[in-house]
Order: sequence, then structure tokens, then C-alpha cells
Amino acid sequence: MKYVILKRISKFFSIGLLATFIHISVYSCALSFELASAQKANFVGFVIAFIFSFVGQTFITFELKKSEFTATVFIKFCSIAILGYLINAFWVYCIKEVLSLNPQWAVVAIAVLTPAVTFLFLSKWVYKEATVND
Repeated sequence: MKYVILKRISKFFSIGLLATFIHISVYSCALSFELASAQKANFVGFVIAFIFSFVGQTFITFELKKSEFTATVFIKFCSIAILGYLINAFWVYCIKEVLSLNPQWAVVAIAVLTPAVTFLFLSKWVYKEATVND
């Protein structure tokens, strides 16, 4: 049983790290090349990372079969993704507007704090049925 939990956590963080890397890469590139404002760069990075994360977390981490995939799972995942986006927007706002720092510093909170919050919500609410026997 402990092996199953460790395996799931490992998969979650691996996919989460890749999704975070995608988000941060898009965000940083857009800012570096002055393609978008900080908030627009955050949004585009979020959308691309969201697609990757949804597929990975649903079918790899929590191993839902196509027959187990429901609209409710998708809606819950979207709700948590939106929460994650809002948390990231908050970090960007605080770093840029409140602290008057380079918005690149928001990457620290985006990479560390937001994934911890989303992991808790995904494992305890979105994919609760998949983790019952863990």
C-alpha cells in the first residue's frame, strides 16, 4: 500500500514538474522577448501547462480508465486549475505591483507553492475515488 502511495506521489510530482517547467518556460520566454505583459504571459503558460497536466494527472498519475472519466472529474479538475491560475496571478501581482520586483521572481512561488496546494485538492477532491485504497 505504501508503494502505491509513493508511486502516485512520484508520478504526480513528475508530471507536475514538467507542467510547471512548461508554464515557467512559456512565461519567461514571453517576458524575455517582450511578447506579452506579465499577466498575459502567465495566462498563456497556464493554458499550455493545463492541457499537459490534465492528460498526465488523469490518465498516468491517477490511472483513470476512459470508462471512469466523467464530466464531473473534468469540471473538478478545471476548478482546481482555475484556482491554481488565480493563485499564480496573485503571486505575479504581489511580486510586480506590491513588491515592485522583476515579475520573473514570481516563478519561485509558481513553482513551489501553487503545486503543493493543487496536489492536496486533486488527491483529496478531484481523484478521491482513485485514492481510496491508498
